[in-house]
Amino acid sequence: MSPLIELVHPETPLSDVPISIFMNSMQSRIVDIVELMVIFLCARHLKSPSGLNLMIIEIPEERRTNPNVRYGYGTMIGNELVPLS
Repeated sequence: MSPLIELVHPETPLSDVPISIFMNSMQSRIVDIVELMVIFLCARHLKSPSGLNLMIIEIPEERRTNPNVRYGYGTMIGNELVPLS
């Protein structure tokens, strides 16, 4: 039997699961957290030129020039959010 891990928490408990499954899940979540932290920091320090409301957006899959680049600059033009990258 492989080692098990259990999370005892009043709001988000986790029953016994094999530690290998838990670590694989945590590895993918940590990558997501780091990616979102970089996006958050970029958005906080973004300086828009006057008259242009720049923001960091998730680029729709069909508009990506590189499939591994999920985020880029965008702006509102009328009622539409337009990616700039």
